[in-house]
Amino acid sequence: MYSDELEIKMNTVAIVQARMGSTRLPGKIMRKIGVKPLFKVIYDRIKKANTLNGVVFATTNSPLDDHFCSQLENLQIQYTRGSEENVLSRYFQAACEFDADIIVRVTCDDPFKDPGIIDRCVQPLLSNGYDFSSNIISKSFAEGIDVECFTYELLEKMHLHCTEPKQLEHVTPYCYENLDTLSYFSLKDIDDFSEYRLTLDNHVDLQILTELYEEFDFDYDVTYDQLKDAMKTKKYSSKLVGKVSPYAGLNSREGE
Repeated sequence: MYSDELEIKMNTVAIVQARMGSTRLPGKIMRKIGVKPLFKVIYDRIKKANTLNGVVFATTNSPLDDHFCSQLENLQIQYTRGSEENVLSRYFQAACEFDADIIVRVTCDDPFKDPGIIDRCVQPLLSNGYDFSSNIISKSFAEGIDVECFTYELLEKMHLHCTEPKQLEHVTPYCYENLDTLSYFSLKDIDDFSEYRLTLDNHVDLQILTELYEEFDFDYDVTYDQLKDAMKTKKYSSKLVGKVSPYAGLNSREGE
């Protein structure tokens, strides 16, 4: 059990993997949802999590991301640049550069990430000393609300030992493959919305998710609990249900 004094010293950093070179929807991180580009919607939402000390974008060294980095600089948002293919190495680089003790993994295609749910996943690592925390070990949340948190020590171990392409691209497969060796916390919601999908892969997703924000007059602080009521309505249930791909830390979608 961590003492309160030690808990205060833990530096918790959300690392957002993002790049302009998405193959399904090129430049999607700059696509507008209302008046804000996607990356800014996500940034503004997750930075409100009480357990976070910082938010960092981990993008690539590709020239395609030069403009994105300029946008981040203009907004005074911190970022690092690294390998385009080895996303795990990008996380390790960012964690080292920003002295992270606890890392929250965020993908830049989920415009409804919820700061309250982030806090519920981070807190067990702060107070109980878990290695890993996730709300997709036992699925109940909608896809796109997923949160994964892990210690620097676990990230370092993954960086040293993971060599398979899926491990390098998706960052956390090692955790799900080795749960029996980890101390982990599994967050489950009281409602099962695991068939619903709140993530952006294509133009149709962009239209649907923008319309959903419009239902709340583009209140960018709308909570997941508020969203659940809207998702169940006839207007959205047929659009948001039925497109979920299997997810066990090995999601086939790109995540950037």
